[in-house]
Amino acid sequence: MEYRPKHPQPFSLSEALKFDPATITEEISRLQNSLQHLRRTQDELRSHSDDPELSLALQENEAVIASQAERISMLNIALNEKGVVASGDHYEPTQTSAATSRQPPAPPSDTVIDDSNEANDGGVML
Repeated sequence: MEYRPKHPQPFSLSEALKFDPATITEEISRLQNSLQHLRRTQDELRSHSDDPELSLALQENEAVIASQAERISMLNIALNEKGVVASGDHYEPTQTSAATSRQPPAPPSDTVIDDSNEANDGGVML
């Protein structure tokens, strides 16, 4: 599976697949906590948006938020590939409950996934 993230990431999907599930879930939790704080900060900064420096900080934070949300999506894909299906929305990057449908998390809409190199021997995919 080829995964091309939109934002620079500290690891690739193939590297994430090498992480054990506990490491993945810990990183997802850390990122979710970070996103929660960033979003709260964004709300506070918006009340002072007439300041050019704060406007720049708002833009920079939006880029970080997008990157971290994308990283959570990558980690969710890695968990799914390992057969771990999250119940509820605990491992989702947003407040939606997409995980409750028991379908693999969707990558960001501008991400390219190329499965053409995957071997399909007719076996059961776990």
